Amino acid sequence: RLRVLGRPHIIVVLNPEDTTHILKGGFEKYEKGYYFDLVTRDLLGDGIFNADGQKWKLQRQASSHLFKSRWMDVAVGIIREHSYEVAEILAQHMKEGQECDLQNLFGKFTIDCFFEIGFRQKLNSLHQHIPFAESFDIVTKIVEERSFNPLFPHVDPARSITKKHLKVIDDLAYDIIEHRRQNWDSEKAIVDKTDVLSHFMSLKDENGEIWSPKRLRDAVINFILAGRDTTTQLLTWTTYLMSQNPEVEQKALDSIQEALQGSVPDRHSAKKLTYLKACLDEALRLYPPVPIDYQTCIEDDVLPFSNKSVPKGTYLMWSPYAMGRWEKLWDNPP
Repeated sequence: RLRVLGRPHIIVVLNPEDTTHILKGGFEKYEKGYYFDLVTRDLLGDGIFNADGQKWKLQRQASSHLFKSRWMDVAVGIIREHSYEVAEILAQHMKEGQECDLQNLFGKFTIDCFFEIGFRQKLNSLHQHIPFAESFDIVTKIVEERSFNPLFPHVDPARSITKKHLKVIDDLAYDIIEHRRQNWDSEKAIVDKTDVLSHFMSLKDENGEIWSPKRLRDAVINFILAGRDTTTQLLTWTTYLMSQNPEVEQKALDSIQEALQGSVPDRHSAKKLTYLKACLDEALRLYPPVPIDYQTCIEDDVLPFSNKSVPKGTYLMWSPYAMGRWEKLWDNPP
């Protein structure tokens, strides 16, 4: 049990069983809570990351359609197209003998992918400076730093910077939403368009009304954030780990060649890449995109594995990073 200035009591959870209870078995007794919402609201709004209870269920139900085969095929095509651009950039760096900041490159690659999947418009940050991409980076970093500031929002040294860059993000998002509304043909959109914005624009809210521009903005920004940061980190750490283990890299390359036989990868052939998936899973274990997470207890509870009582209002924190390296769970942790 921990006590941090300006926060409720914190219980640190160390085992997967209790963590599973918080996230699944006892899900109704836990939520993101007031402080998480306070820290992230100006960026995430009422999107799925911030939502709790019935709001979360409605967002989750709306988002579940994005994982149907038709949507996935379109997303894979967009990602494949931008992957070719990354390959060309890397080839040019190799030809000229130049160093390449891979984390920066993967960040541009992923925001281009998820922006296009989200809005069906090209951002093109791989090839030019894009204010939206820069502002998105700056604001997400500020939001992360807020979570370690026990005096926020009373002390917020980045307030003016945040406001400036949020305006860049919002202006572009709302411009796209307004343009789509003005050219909206509901029947055609449902049949032909498979971007996230069009999907949400075809839905009705809990009151039977079309989604407001604010709600649409929040939903798509949450989608971009969810896909962009996690994928960037996974690609960066996997590349780093393979560079430190060349025999694993070669085995992965051989398995890809054997599975694809020179064909263009798609959603179906990717299922054959079992060794590459194992490499990605190992990178996620060692360097999870969310190394620490927490929930707030909203109803008295007892953790089933440790038998620990959890009073209402308590924060529960767990670390996928620590669990992925715990010798009680893994035979040979690093």
